[in-house]
Amino acid sequence: LALLAGCVSTTDVLQLGPDTYTVSSTADGMRMAVDARQRALQAAAEKCTGIGRTVEVTQESTMPTRMGIDTTISVVFRCV
Repeated sequence: LALLAGCVSTTDVLQLGPDTYTVSSTADGMRMAVDARQRALQAAAEKCTGIGRTVEVTQESTMPTRMGIDTTISVVFRCV
């Protein structure tokens, strides 16, 4: 299920391994990139809080998508 609000969409949190997850958010243009980052980090925090742990971001990347019009923020994190 992707969340769509204010031209920012966020993927479901996907498990990569034991206590390791990833989530991505895409926003319209660079001006909304801050919102995409906030949504991705919020989804990570909600996942970890939901299992009684705290989030530890291990990797974060920013990349232009859709011919450079949109920005995607991807976060890999652990729940510790």
